[in-house]
Amino acid sequence: MNILTFAAHQAYLHLLGCLTEHRFYALLMPDQRRFLQNWDPRCRPLPQNFRLLERENLSSLLASQHFQLGIAHNLTDLQELIAWKLPVVMVFHASLSGRMVEENTAIDPDQMRVSVNQLCRHHGVTQIFVTELKRSDWQANGIVIEHGLNLADYGPYEGEKPFVLRVANHLAERGTLLRYDFHQAVTAGLPITLLGENPSLRIQPAASWTDLRRAYTTHRVYLHTAQSPYEDGYNLALLEAMASGMPVVGNAHPTSPVMHGDSGFLSDDVAILRGHIRSLLKDRDMACEMGQKARSIIADRFGQARFKSQWQAVLDPFDR
Repeated sequence: MNILTFAAHQAYLHLLGCLTEHRFYALLMPDQRRFLQNWDPRCRPLPQNFRLLERENLSSLLASQHFQLGIAHNLTDLQELIAWKLPVVMVFHASLSGRMVEENTAIDPDQMRVSVNQLCRHHGVTQIFVTELKRSDWQANGIVIEHGLNLADYGPYEGEKPFVLRVANHLAERGTLLRYDFHQAVTAGLPITLLGENPSLRIQPAASWTDLRRAYTTHRVYLHTAQSPYEDGYNLALLEAMASGMPVVGNAHPTSPVMHGDSGFLSDDVAILRGHIRSLLKDRDMACEMGQKARSIIADRFGQARFKSQWQAVLDPFDR
C-alpha cells in the first residue's frame, strides 16, 4: 500500500518504518510550519520503505490515485488530506490541554474537542493516540498505540560515565509541561549532559542517531520530568534510554513506566531524588541491575512486534 504522510515527527515516522510491506511518501514542507520538519539525517536515518516527496510532484500522484491512505499528525495535515479526498488516519501526538498551555491559547477546550471529534466522525477518520493520557484528554474513542522499539537497536549499557543524561527539545520554552524548574533543582551541581534542540540554552542535539544511542549506553542514569496531566511520564527518548539498559529518575508521575526502586527512582521531593541520583552515580553495579529491569519493561510493553501488529490492524481495511 502507498501511504502519504508529512515529513514531521521524524522519530515517530522512523518507528513506522517497521511496516516494511507498505511504502510511505513523506511530503516535504518548504514553509516553516512546525518544529523538526522535513528530514534531518542526524535525527534518524530515512527508512528504506520511505521516500521524500516534493510538493510539485504531489498533484500527478493524487490524480493517478497513487495513494490508498494519508496519515496526518496535526489538524493542518488532516484538513489537507480531507481536501485531497484521501482516507485518513490521524495520529494525536499531544494532549489538547498540553498544547493550550504551551501555546498560551484562550480557545474553549470543550468546543475544540467536540469540533475535532465531529470532523473525524464526519469524514470517517481513524483516530490514533500515542498514549492513553492523550486519548483521554481529547475525550475520543480512538485507538491507543503506544510506541514500539526494536531492542536490537539499543544497548548494550555500559554506564561508565557517572553523569545524568537528558534528551529534550525546547526544555526551557516548554518548562511548564516538562517541569524545567524541578529539573534545575534536581540537577543543580551534578554532572549532567543535555541533548536536544535547545538554542536558548545553547544546547545542540546529538550529531547523529548513532551518537545519541552511544550517549544512552555510556551515561549512568537518565532523567525525565513532566507535568501531569499535560504530558505523560514518558516520551520516546525515555523509552530509548530504558531500551538501552539505563536506570531512570524523575518526578512521581501516574503514567511513568518506571517502577520505583526497581528500574529507577521517582519522587517529587528534590532532596530525596538528588540522593537517589547520587547513589546511582556512585554505584555502577546498582545502575546496571536497575537498567536491565528497565530494558525488560520495554521488551514486555513497548516492543516493536506489538506496535507493528496494532498498526497493521489499522491499515488492513485500507489495503484493498
